[in-house]
Amino acid sequence: MSARFKAKHEEDVRNNVEEHRVYSWTLKEYLSAVSNETFFNSVKDILDSTIHIQEFDSTVIEKEKIASRNDFVTSKHYFAGGSCRFMFQYSTEVVIKELHECMHSEKDLHAYVDSNMSIYLSDVINRLFGCYEEHEYSSVISDFAVRLIASTLGPSLVNRMINFFKAKHNPALHGALLEMWFFSSIEADGLELYDRKEGSSETWPKCDCMEFNPNTVSGLPSYPIWLKPLRWNEATRADEHPFKIWYFSNLLTKFSSIFETKTLEICFVVPIDKVSTFKISPVTGQGLLAAFGDKWSWGKEAESARILGTKKFSTNYQ
Repeated sequence: MSARFKAKHEEDVRNNVEEHRVYSWTLKEYLSAVSNETFFNSVKDILDSTIHIQEFDSTVIEKEKIASRNDFVTSKHYFAGGSCRFMFQYSTEVVIKELHECMHSEKDLHAYVDSNMSIYLSDVINRLFGCYEEHEYSSVISDFAVRLIASTLGPSLVNRMINFFKAKHNPALHGALLEMWFFSSIEADGLELYDRKEGSSETWPKCDCMEFNPNTVSGLPSYPIWLKPLRWNEATRADEHPFKIWYFSNLLTKFSSIFETKTLEICFVVPIDKVSTFKISPVTGQGLLAAFGDKWSWGKEAESARILGTKKFSTNYQ
């Protein structure tokens, strides 16, 4: 999203200038564009954020399929979001680098949030934020950018940004709000949570977070740490969420070459106003965690997973 300088109506009229808005792209528009064979062939080499997609069928036998053009676009969209330049002009590696470099303008980013996104700061606006035609709403440019902003701003300013986008009824960011706030809070102060089954509160202490690629698991630090998969958007504010057990099993199997897993807990963290009604559904991959204790045997997984509510995060704003 490129911000214009202060409008001067008299000059615009004298120079016969009219404002032209070019909106950020939606995933639907990207998918429509690559349905054209000629266009897809011209950009397919830059849709490089995934090589193949792993799936499991009902018998839990691994299958690999060559990613379709829609798979390539959807995967790249996590990083590029509404920026068609990021999507079709730059490699994923360059997109990640560009967004990280924007975080170096931390002073500008703080100033922009403090102003309720109203002052002119071209580098911050152009690379981090977008504007969508439907309902004329603004948004952080991508889910990956959301994560970077959260770790840079800290929970206090993240809450200010969240409140701004809530006021705009921004549907694009709703799914990322909880993740944005969660990782920012765990790195800054820790979290206070409510356990639905136990009916009691607990505190998760402040802890560093580290990005990692689940496909290339290597050594880990000797101190406690939260691991954030590079491409991940599983934080949920929905009324229900699937439990895809294979992903946990696959990651723990890779970790087995580094350390022994003695205790396994799986938690679904939701806004406090949803904790009493939240459902885990559907559940797939039953039995894959049986090696980690009886409570993870086939069919017991959903009841063994913990459902926790974040006391300082609510979705009651509409």
